[in-house]
Amino acid sequence: MSFPSKPEVEVIHDLKNAAFKWSGWLKIWYAKEFPYRVELLNILARYGGEVGQEKSFAEIMEAKVERSKDERNAIGSTRIMLPSGPKAA
Repeated sequence: MSFPSKPEVEVIHDLKNAAFKWSGWLKIWYAKEFPYRVELLNILARYGGEVGQEKSFAEIMEAKVERSKDERNAIGSTRIMLPSGPKAA
């Protein structure tokens, strides 16, 4: 779980109580997946969708994965021509 800025003390407390750990390197909170943790993430990640629907953590993550795939496909379809080395005589 990542946040755009440092979360409130209560949120940090909830994450720690659910045995999440902070990765200073990756700047994320992480833990092994268990139903109670997924439920906590769903609560923390809820927001109004484009048409006012709430999205679950799983739906948000699925959308991020899809966007990532689209970005990789776009990058993969772009060909960059590099200059070749010296030609042998």
